[in-house]
Amino acid sequence: MEEIILYGDEQLRISTRSLEDHYLSIGDKGRIYILQNGILNELGRTQRGRLEGKLNTIDPQILFVLGEEGISVDGLHVAISQAFLEQERMFYEHQR
Repeated sequence: MEEIILYGDEQLRISTRSLEDHYLSIGDKGRIYILQNGILNELGRTQRGRLEGKLNTIDPQILFVLGEEGISVDGLHVAISQAFLEQERMFYEHQR
């Protein structure tokens, strides 16, 4: 299956090939983190105030790299939320 970009801007990209595992690419160097099955769904439903704690549990490097790249947690929260909504839209369209 080809890569499907669920969210993309100059600093962040969230994509999938199977709708199970998702790939979070951060910054110019394109550091990629795998968000295993269900993690995007969990993060997409997480309130902003709880996102940092959950990211720290998943992989503390993510917060470090965000800081290094000058990307705010708010920016990542928007990216994750929009990627989650796009995935839900695609799933709904596929069910029709």
